[in-house]
Amino acid sequence: MCHLDKLIVAAGEYCGSRPCGDCAILNQDQLSQEMIAYQQAAKEIEQSGDFDTTDDFTFVVQPFFTNSTLPYFPNGTVNKNFWGQDCYHYSAYGHALLSTFFWQNMLEPVGAKTSNANLSVSALPLACPDPVCI
Repeated sequence: MCHLDKLIVAAGEYCGSRPCGDCAILNQDQLSQEMIAYQQAAKEIEQSGDFDTTDDFTFVVQPFFTNSTLPYFPNGTVNKNFWGQDCYHYSAYGHALLSTFFWQNMLEPVGAKTSNANLSVSALPLACPDPVCI
């Protein structure tokens, strides 16, 4: 299972340092546990029904990052183009790639959302909204 923590560590390995100052006090296992706890808390909020009181607003988790893979080139090396120059934030390419998975998640029904973004795939076909819903 790959969480955001693995992306942070991969960026750090690429740059030769831990890019996240606050993350330096946590080891890999602690960071992973924090990420999992955050994802579980978001899911609990979604399932609580607290935000399902009107027809025009709700809270829906977009879980494409839950089981994501790191961005690799076909030769097995990490795609450094995914991160910006600070090795912590995403580059324009990284944002564009993540946005395709986010868009896909937004168009999928609750309970059937993709939770495994393969960040090595740079050409995810974009889905279109159902015309009935527009």
